[in-house]
This record gives sequence, C-alpha cells and structure tokens, in this order.
Amino acid sequence: MRLLGPHDLLTAAITVKDGVTDAADLWPRTLDLIDRVEAMVGRGEALLELAEDLLAQAALTRAHVDEVADAAAETSARASALVARAEALTAVGEASLPRLQPLVEPLAQLADKALPIASEVVASVERDEVMSLVAMIDRLPEALAQIDRIAPDVHEILDSVTDLAHAAQGLPGMGSLIRRGERKDDDG
Repeated sequence: MRLLGPHDLLTAAITVKDGVTDAADLWPRTLDLIDRVEAMVGRGEALLELAEDLLAQAALTRAHVDEVADAAAETSARASALVARAEALTAVGEASLPRLQPLVEPLAQLADKALPIASEVVASVERDEVMSLVAMIDRLPEALAQIDRIAPDVHEILDSVTDLAHAAQGLPGMGSLIRRGERKDDDG
C-alpha cells in the first residue's frame, strides 16, 4: 500500500472542493425539483380526491338509475296488465254488441219520443216539489207500519158496518128511506 503524499492530498482536496462546488450548484435545482415534485404530489392527491368524489357520484347515479329502471319495469308491467284488461273488456264488449244492438235500437226510438216529454216534466217540476216527494218517500215505511197496525181495526169496523147495513135493511120503512136518499143524490 502506498502512502499518500502532499500532492495526493492536495489533489484530493481540490477534487472534494470541485465536488462540493458541483453539489452546491446542484442544490437549488434539487430544491426546485423537490418543490415541483411536492406540487405534483399535491395535484395528484387533489385529482385522487376528485376521482373518488366522481366515483361516489357515479355510484349514486347508478343506484338512482337502477331505481328508475325498477320503477319503469313496474310501470311497464302495470301498463301491460291494464292493456290486457282493456283488451279483455273490448272482447267482451264486441261479443255483447250483437245481443245489445236489438235492445238499443228500440230504446233510441223511445228516447226520441220520451226526451221532449221528459224535458217538459223537468221544466214544470219545482225543487220544493221534489224535496216534498223525497220527504214523503222517506216517511213511507213509517206510514206503512201504522197501516199494518190499524188494518185489523179497519177490517173489524167494515165488518160491523156491513152487519149493521144488513140489520138496517130488515127494519120496517128502511126501503123507502133508501129510495128517498137516492132521489136526493140524483137531484143534488
């Protein structure tokens, strides 16, 4: 191994000095590069956050689209059911039409005659009259119940009057009284 002399040491010192100088010259560029890398990392993080937000919004949009698609499918199914029911009703109507036609034609002719009469009746009837008729119809069940209660009594009275008339015909002079009453009715 060789020992280093002063020349070697001086050469080494100059080489170190040049290296330090070169390193010192690189230092501002290195700091600039570090600043630029930090700025790029910051922008990258902001872009990553934006991408995450966009993915979250896309997931929400996808869920909403799925809901809309489900609702559309349900609406379509309901519409199909309604169309099927309408077609069934149309088929029933078309099948019934030949049977109803003979019934409708006489009613149309009757309506042509009845409508003018009905118009006159409607024009001549007052609201108070209709309300009175409704009130009378409302009281009809009560009146019928009362008639049912008094009907046996009326029947007994009629039987008694009939018996009395038969008995009165047997009284002497009754025939002349009857004829006299008939003559008064004819004159009056």
